[in-house]
Amino acid sequence: MRKFIISLLIIATVFTAIPFTSLAADAPEITSKNALVIDLATDFSLYEKNADEKVYPGGAVKVMTAILALEKAGDNLDQKITVSSTAIGDIPLSGSKIVEGEEVSVKDLLYSTMLVSANETANALAEFVSGNMDEFVLKMNEKAKELGCNNTNFTNPSGIYDESSYSTAKDIAKITKYAIANEKFLEISAAYTYYIEPTNKNTKRRLLINTNQISSASSAFYIGYAKAIKSATVNEADNSLITLGEKKIGKRSTKILVVLLGCPKSKPVGMSTIYNETKALFEWAYSNFKSVTLIKPNVPITEVNVKLSDGKDFVMLTAKESIDVLIPNDFTEDKLEKIFNLPSEVLAPVEKDQVIGSVILKYNGIEYANVELIAQSSRNRNALLWYSYSLNKFFDNIFVRIISVVLIALLIFYIGVTLYYNNQRKKKKSVRRRIKL
Repeated sequence: MRKFIISLLIIATVFTAIPFTSLAADAPEITSKNALVIDLATDFSLYEKNADEKVYPGGAVKVMTAILALEKAGDNLDQKITVSSTAIGDIPLSGSKIVEGEEVSVKDLLYSTMLVSANETANALAEFVSGNMDEFVLKMNEKAKELGCNNTNFTNPSGIYDESSYSTAKDIAKITKYAIANEKFLEISAAYTYYIEPTNKNTKRRLLINTNQISSASSAFYIGYAKAIKSATVNEADNSLITLGEKKIGKRSTKILVVLLGCPKSKPVGMSTIYNETKALFEWAYSNFKSVTLIKPNVPITEVNVKLSDGKDFVMLTAKESIDVLIPNDFTEDKLEKIFNLPSEVLAPVEKDQVIGSVILKYNGIEYANVELIAQSSRNRNALLWYSYSLNKFFDNIFVRIISVVLIALLIFYIGVTLYYNNQRKKKKSVRRRIKL
């Protein structure tokens, strides 16, 4: 018996130690410690590997810095900023070659931050937004909480390694999804080149080239349907890469986000492994999943009884919205499980499009959607049935029943006393008459 229990424990340990989950077969093996592949339309995870583990946030730091700066600047990206000594600090001169006292535009700072990962320009953006970096870090973390990133803590705007700074692949996906909804952010982060025009400190036009090879059409790591969001490499945390892919699956243009963290450096190109793993995950996702409409609006799904109706005693229910998902290629509609959450009946009146309940859609044990169900048509209330129902409900109340019993008892008592009193009066009148006679 003991050996059997030990065997079960070993099996349980092995299965709980599996580092990733995927919804389709033949998922690629990757060396990155943390990974997430999601369908941005539904936020559904197609592939996960340690996606909830708290780790160094990598390029997500600069993604957050850039989006906060864009929101601060609005449409005025050409406004000039004088780069301070605190922004430069003791950071070695980066690919932007921006120096203390240089007057550059917010746009210049954004491109420098996203394309060549310039730490000093990220710091300058922080000062532009909040006046100082400490206040900006507070703003970063407030924004992270606002986006539902409960396992994220930023400690600086540049992403310089700090053991107190952490996030997860899932939180980074939330931040990135929010950022790429801003068209200016997507345009900046996906660019391959950018020129900084001459300034008060530099008379030459400076060319910035994106360090992310996914953006270069001449690179062996180029992915034509992908947009480079942010790459990062630090000695303490290996490589990270956030990439957006957009490609048609069937009739649907599908956006897939791949987040890789903690990928070991490789030779001869330091990030070749993470580029290859990103490409492998994209190819796997786009070849192993298909776009399926699980449920359509205006198509009857089920019905619910309607009480007190002056017409039909039921109403058909339909989905409130269409649900399109990426689902494994082996999907067949007959295996789609529908779990209804509905009342046994509803009371008239029922309005068309009134929310009545919901349905959970599951396939192979995985929940894909929880959809509200609405009435396909209206049902008016029958007045006579309503009054009868209301009266019954009134007397169904235990307190009403008690009060009614008490009142009836008092009425009976009153009638009894009245009859007794009247009878006594009659007897007294009869006696008086006899005495007079």
